[in-house]
Amino acid sequence: MIVGNVVDINNNTDNLNFLNNNYHTLVPQVSFEIFEGNGNVFAIIDERIHNISNDETRSKLSREVCNSSQIQNKRIDGLLFLQPSNVADIKMRIFEKDGSESDMCGNGLRCIAKYLEHEFCLSSEIGNLYNKITVSKPKTKASKQKTNIPNQKINIETNSGIFLTEVIGDTVTVDMGFPQDPLKYVNLQKAVFNLLTTFCAVFAYKNCSIYLLNSGEPHGVLIVDDVNNVDLTGFLAFIQNRDIFPFGINLNAMQIIDDRNIRIRTLERGLWATTLCCGTGSTSCATLMWMLNSSCNHYCNPTNDNNNHDHTNQDNNNHNNNNPNHNNHDNNEIRVINDGGDIYLKFSKNNISMIGSAKKIGSANYQVNLLRK
Repeated sequence: MIVGNVVDINNNTDNLNFLNNNYHTLVPQVSFEIFEGNGNVFAIIDERIHNISNDETRSKLSREVCNSSQIQNKRIDGLLFLQPSNVADIKMRIFEKDGSESDMCGNGLRCIAKYLEHEFCLSSEIGNLYNKITVSKPKTKASKQKTNIPNQKINIETNSGIFLTEVIGDTVTVDMGFPQDPLKYVNLQKAVFNLLTTFCAVFAYKNCSIYLLNSGEPHGVLIVDDVNNVDLTGFLAFIQNRDIFPFGINLNAMQIIDDRNIRIRTLERGLWATTLCCGTGSTSCATLMWMLNSSCNHYCNPTNDNNNHDHTNQDNNNHNNNNPNHNNHDNNEIRVINDGGDIYLKFSKNNISMIGSAKKIGSANYQVNLLRK
């Protein structure tokens, strides 16, 4: 049984501890900050303040908070747990609505960076984060961990590696590195696919080509004429096929407006529903667009099957050319239009930079009672 409710809004509570015994884990109250990144809403729980003992508790908290009645008229898309790190300035872990843990979250990274800038005024006061967090706590072995953040550039550790973020106002830039191996999330013994490049594989499903990329999270990308006319839930059987994808994958519908502007919709794993925006999804789709711009004839139609429903080979005139009022002056920049706002991806020889918004929209104290099964 899980029981919970919001007991207070915009009221911080410090030094809350989780009480454990053999029968249940009781969390009288846990406070969290609510941040939004391009329409994606997250609750941030700072584990340097709250002592959360295990992943079972994190999973239960995520299921409860994300499935609770709306908080401040916003649904919570995921819980971001902030932890000390031995290899970066801070560590972020993300737990989804179904209680599963994802490896990375692009919008979450921006929210964490903004949380640190907002909470400790890094833009105007270059302070010692360690002293701010542990002012009333005894020294432990954890005090040797790296927790000093010298300026607005913050390295954040995730399960998919370390990502450098930079905060300027409500805009956060994330160095996404370069695409990772998409086959990391594939059962190679049972999957059937074509490997187009070291960072892109293509799968066939329902007469469609689905391009799989890994931008820290696995994303299948389906190229369509109009993202508003695609039922992404019709592909749940594919992205939730645990024989092929043991942990599931995300799915994006991508509409090509022109070679510098694309529109996407995302169905996220763990949430198993569409979201207003997805940072890693935007990165994966922009990467695919960049790849197609670089060598369209080579990559667009690996099967050379004229009956296949992949739309990549079609002339851009067949796509919706209602180009929003925006000109990308940088030839290496691609604008990704999400329902929650635009994200920009800049490509260079060594990395991909993701640029988007992040802001605080509230805080809450949450009273929960997590009983073990």
